[in-house]
Amino acid sequence: YIGPKEYNRLSKLGNHEDLVMQFGFFQFFAKLLLTMMTWFHDHIIANYGVAIVFTTLVLRTVFMPLTLTAAKSSKRMAKIQGPLKELREKFKDNPQKLQKETLELFKANKVNPLGGCLPILVTIPFFFGFYTMLRTSSEVRFADFLWISDLSAPDTVAHIFGFPLNIMPLLMGVTMFFQMRLTPTPTVDNASAKMMKFMPAFMLLICYSFSSA
Repeated sequence: YIGPKEYNRLSKLGNHEDLVMQFGFFQFFAKLLLTMMTWFHDHIIANYGVAIVFTTLVLRTVFMPLTLTAAKSSKRMAKIQGPLKELREKFKDNPQKLQKETLELFKANKVNPLGGCLPILVTIPFFFGFYTMLRTSSEVRFADFLWISDLSAPDTVAHIFGFPLNIMPLLMGVTMFFQMRLTPTPTVDNASAKMMKFMPAFMLLICYSFSSA
């Protein structure tokens, strides 16, 4: 086979030709999101950049209840950090009593220790499916969006002393920074707080050379 890596075309050939898409472990979610993105492109607006935005909005809307649940759980957890610290000091020599009192504190304040992360875990397969889909699909090749002329490549607008200036990753880093400032933190641990502060810079470093899609 010689041709574009288009899932709809490859899936009709049989013989598992669509495996060349390399969607990996999350292929079910990648195929679902690719179908959604191409539908938006074919039926709503013929621009893959806008189609990606629409697909993202659909995912965010569907998972909004889970996101709100995780946020509320994190906020409740943050409120009991003071009493929790007091319990740890009071019963530091009695682990069994500490565990019992901690569970009572959680129960009294309707706090689930895993409530802040379990809802988010549900969205992870879609996140990785979206990433692998955009990384391998040929639909975004040479597709333009705003200042971007090719969504399958980094949106380099200039070079400063030979270093590429990519706008999308910089925007992502800035929005992550402000988003984390608005998100309630369930812990006051200094090490965790410092790590979270560096997370936007860490993600910026990882994603800087990714395709703009």
